Amino acid sequence: MTTRPGTPGGDPPRPSGPGPAQDPVRPLVKEKPMQVDVRLSPGGDSFVAEVDGRPAGRLDLVRRDGVIVYPHTKVQPEYEGRGVGSALVRTALDAARAEEARIVPLCWFVKEWIDRHPDYADLVQAT
Repeated sequence: MTTRPGTPGGDPPRPSGPGPAQDPVRPLVKEKPMQVDVRLSPGGDSFVAEVDGRPAGRLDLVRRDGVIVYPHTKVQPEYEGRGVGSALVRTALDAARAEEARIVPLCWFVKEWIDRHPDYADLVQAT
């Protein structure tokens, strides 16, 4: 018995259109891993990220009565999708945990990052 692709018992359906290696917009390129350096700003109002000494992003914060509020994260366009935002959030949350602070993630990126890393959910201030 012969079956057609994509039918029960047959081969899985074949994707149509260009695949990742043929994508004319974003070719499949293996980039070398970046070293993202994250530190607390001198004023203590944000975490800043640098790549090769160049500004790559920032995570703003506001401290209120033992709670740290994260209102905004910004990553420079040339570094989007390359782990800079994740490095900022992880560093900020690790610092909050070290000082035993609760957090309020107003920034959508911080909220979604915590959803993907539930081991940090215990830091979120109960509402």
